[in-house]
Amino acid sequence: MTEFDFSTEKKPPLSQVIEKLGEVSTLPQVLQRILQVTSDPNAGASDLQDILRVDPALTAKILKVANSAYYGLSQKVVDMKKAVVFLGFKTVKNLAVAASVCDLFKSEENINDYSRKELWKHSVVVAICAKSIALRAGLKISEEVFTAAIMHDIGIVMEDQFFNKDFARVLQDPRLETEGMPFVEKEVFGFDHAQLGERVAEHWKIPKEISRIIASHHQPRSAPEDHTLQAAIVFLANVICNAKKAGYAVRQKINREDIDFVLKHLNFEKDDVAVIVEEMNSEISMAKDLFII
Repeated sequence: MTEFDFSTEKKPPLSQVIEKLGEVSTLPQVLQRILQVTSDPNAGASDLQDILRVDPALTAKILKVANSAYYGLSQKVVDMKKAVVFLGFKTVKNLAVAASVCDLFKSEENINDYSRKELWKHSVVVAICAKSIALRAGLKISEEVFTAAIMHDIGIVMEDQFFNKDFARVLQDPRLETEGMPFVEKEVFGFDHAQLGERVAEHWKIPKEISRIIASHHQPRSAPEDHTLQAAIVFLANVICNAKKAGYAVRQKINREDIDFVLKHLNFEKDDVAVIVEEMNSEISMAKDLFII
């Protein structure tokens, strides 16, 4: 699509980029409906089932993952009603979001070690890790951070899809390894994928709690006060999963002050992080069905 010239010193403003993106990028209708229903505090399992009933392929994806080793159900579930009973509404909601979001990551093109498939794997692993961190911290937001983490790198997908030539420049820039992706993106585009992702999410009318976490997943100290914990969790999960190189490792320059800020807000010691890291291999292995797109 690139109608913008990012090669000049004067970059097009992000507001102009978003306006143009809004003309060509749309949120999958089923995902839009799922997010609307699941963000409604009065909605229940029957509302979600009504949406999924008309999309048998998506339902099949959800049931396949629900029956995977990751959830360890004692008996196989064959319909959404039983899935909700055994897993709970929030977990099924997350599976529905993940199964519909993954369509945005479908692409065969590789640039160096990057592909959308590997980025999807990274997103899933970060979501699993974020959920584990929230549970270890004793916070009742594990399902909430799972959804936000699944979508935290949606800005990268937008750069890849709509500004592919300039996105390739980002991935091939030698400063990527030393300065991190956000720095190089700002040099090339004038904005980074977190800023772009937030604005795209807002345009798609994705719930604010998700768009705010997308915006701050590399800078947890910049998150609004009412979303500090969620941003801290996704930031830490991202750092851990990038270090483990599960899927595409998004390069980022780690600030010691950010790490201290996150550990303080989660009331974590280094041992807590070590336990999360140690458990991740088995978590990833059991969740392999989530990676399939």
